[in-house]
Amino acid sequence: IISSQKIRNLIQNGQLKPANDLLGRNWCITGTVEKGKQQGREIGFPTANVSLKNFLKPPLGVYVSRVKLISSKNSEICNDWLPSISNVGTRPTVSGNSINLETHIINFKQNNFNTNLYEKRIKVELIEFLRPEKKFESLSELQKQIKVDTKRACEFHKL
Repeated sequence: IISSQKIRNLIQNGQLKPANDLLGRNWCITGTVEKGKQQGREIGFPTANVSLKNFLKPPLGVYVSRVKLISSKNSEICNDWLPSISNVGTRPTVSGNSINLETHIINFKQNNFNTNLYEKRIKVELIEFLRPEKKFESLSELQKQIKVDTKRACEFHKL
């Protein structure tokens, strides 16, 4: 028996592969990109931020992910999947207080569409859990870890 409760429990426990198998597709988060503090941009990793107020939340941490842009006019997908890395969490290093999805699109500037994603809808699939969310002592320590995480995501995406 496949039930929505079972799928929700799998996602909340970080068991994305079994949840995806039951869904028959990858579980995703779709939302409107909100302007953040732009601290990711300052350290070389700009992110598209989506509030997770009303969403089912997987375990907090960093995930290999992929993203599509959704047209606001007719809800059509505007591009192929873009490789990315995402953080689900509160951003403890920069004193965040609400749970958000922050997605860094790998090699974003090499793609041929408008790079301003504010107020645009995106669809993000979390594919593989990399590590739990962690508070770093400085932005430079966070930047070093994001480089490691991005390298692992590039290996996963075969980039």
